[in-house]
Amino acid sequence: EGGAKRGLGPDAKRNYYDILGIQRTAKPRVVKSSYLKLAKKFHPDANPGDAEAERQFKEVQEAYDTLSNSWKKTLYDQNIQFGAAKESQGVTKEDWTSHWESETEDQRDARRERYRRYAAGVRNDLPDYEYFDTIRGTFYFICVTTAVGYYCIAKAPDWFDLQNEDTFNDPAFDDTAVPLVKAYHNPVTKKWERLVEGEDPPEPQELYDLMAEVFPKEWKWIDKEQLPRLRLTAMSVPRTQTTVPYLARTNGKLLKYPRGQPDVKKRVLQATSGSTMTIPSPGDLNID
Repeated sequence: EGGAKRGLGPDAKRNYYDILGIQRTAKPRVVKSSYLKLAKKFHPDANPGDAEAERQFKEVQEAYDTLSNSWKKTLYDQNIQFGAAKESQGVTKEDWTSHWESETEDQRDARRERYRRYAAGVRNDLPDYEYFDTIRGTFYFICVTTAVGYYCIAKAPDWFDLQNEDTFNDPAFDDTAVPLVKAYHNPVTKKWERLVEGEDPPEPQELYDLMAEVFPKEWKWIDKEQLPRLRLTAMSVPRTQTTVPYLARTNGKLLKYPRGQPDVKKRVLQATSGSTMTIPSPGDLNID
């Protein structure tokens, strides 16, 4: 109200922002910086006997006193806003504030309390948004529940059917008509070669020596660093996925089947339960 008496109210041509030369969105540090600059410029000590400088110095002081206080600044901004609305509708300041004189103490206190709430950003006169919060919470709940449901559905086979176990057999492909036989994996031919029942696979180096003898040209192109050195992989696999071995151990002795030795081929066949599987040949090699 003091600003309005000095011609600095919302219906005045110049407002506090104009006096300090700042925008309404100016930060507090900008407000202070502009105030210090103008206060130094119009200070009476720097302008002795200058009545106009003294008047402007007081205006700067009054403007800074309002704009540096968040509560006063909020009320002042509302006065500016409502003052512009009044002018556009032909309403004078007296018409706008005339009811203040007839206010009771309780009404005046309520109005000031309302201004304090506005300054603090508290608006209990706005629509109740609790309904919208409920809708938003329900939406989040549905999204989370759906995501958890999909995750459980995807993981259910592993949790209940143990499909992630190494020993899992898919019933759709579990052909019990094909017997399982013990075999070792030949890393050179990339095939499973049958073992004599109760015997261990040959040592890696023993197998590699034979492969170098049987396939001398192909052996040169094999990456020896990628071959197992400690032991060959042995496990039970379907008989239809195995082949007669190039190297088999029976009764503690190694039987080799290089090319051109049909008698050894016969003994290997007998040692591996009379298999009639195709004997691997150089053409069967799968060399990377």
